[in-house]
Amino acid sequence: MELTLDDPERLYRAVVERDRSFDGHFFFGVRSTGVFCRPGCPARRPKRENCLWFRRADDARAAGLRPCLRCRPLEPRGAPSALVSRLLALVEAHPGERLDGARLAALGIDPRAARRQFRAHTGQTFAAYQRSRRLARAVRELEATGDRGRAMDAAGYAAPSGFAAALDAHLARSPRRATRVGGAQRAWQPARLRHIETPLGTMVALAGAEALCLLEFADRRGLPGQMARLARHVEVVPDERAPRGAERLLAQLEAELAAYFRGELIDFTVPIAMFGTAFERAVWAQLRAVPYGTTVSYGELSERSGRAGAARATGRANGANALAIVVPCHRVVGANGALVGYAGHLWRKRRLLELEGAPAPSKARRSS
Repeated sequence: MELTLDDPERLYRAVVERDRSFDGHFFFGVRSTGVFCRPGCPARRPKRENCLWFRRADDARAAGLRPCLRCRPLEPRGAPSALVSRLLALVEAHPGERLDGARLAALGIDPRAARRQFRAHTGQTFAAYQRSRRLARAVRELEATGDRGRAMDAAGYAAPSGFAAALDAHLARSPRRATRVGGAQRAWQPARLRHIETPLGTMVALAGAEALCLLEFADRRGLPGQMARLARHVEVVPDERAPRGAERLLAQLEAELAAYFRGELIDFTVPIAMFGTAFERAVWAQLRAVPYGTTVSYGELSERSGRAGAARATGRANGANALAIVVPCHRVVGANGALVGYAGHLWRKRRLLELEGAPAPSKARRSS
């Protein structure tokens, strides 16, 4: 079966129809629940805008998603052995613990048999599975609370430096999938990942040789999903393999962010690259045109983007913006001026508008 992840209509149709013939060819994640499934999963069908597409289960886990308990996407066809079932249950029961050979032996489990059966059943080592589950929990904890210490504890790390390196590698893991456009294979752009400290918290930046393609708060809801989408276009590489231009762009970004938070910079000049649909790009272009110190409603933004009346679709496009602050999605408010809809948390949105001297927004209709 020929299938690419660039055909979301076909993928979503398979999910809606619960077509089991697609099982094993792709997996889908659900933003609203944080799980990933097989196409034939019998669970309630998700909304299309909540779906993320993955070639492999490992890619879904790298995006911080957990396996569905109904379709069990980590299990091959056929039931796991009693030993593998016990290992899976132990990992979920002791999420922050490293179940090494000594620990397994203390539990009455033969470590060699455990490793052999686990790898035969899941296609990966038991240690790698534990590591991915710990880091996935850490990502979700970071998104939910913004507390890096709690996220580190959830992942079972004692040293902040080791946790930071593991988290960076986890977020930066790029699915190795080649897509074809017009018969030619699309090449990935190498990019460098960096954490930047700001007065509003840690931000994650990703830059290639010629443009910045990601700037998000580290505790942003859905950051792993953003990374997974960007993985279609860029490949995060170690610092020694990073393109020379990336370091210059990241230095420029840090300087401009510092000036912005001092109230000395109105317009960012760092080059950017944005990947999305034609409508999303139209919305992002209009976002960049919203002047510093002002706000615009979702309805007004949809009209300016050529889709009058499509406020909800405009809101989704606004939320898909991967360049916080530089592309100022924080300047979009509700029709009545309410402070709503900011994945980086509403308290930050208020602080950014206050920094820019924008009119005070109305009370938020829902918390973040």
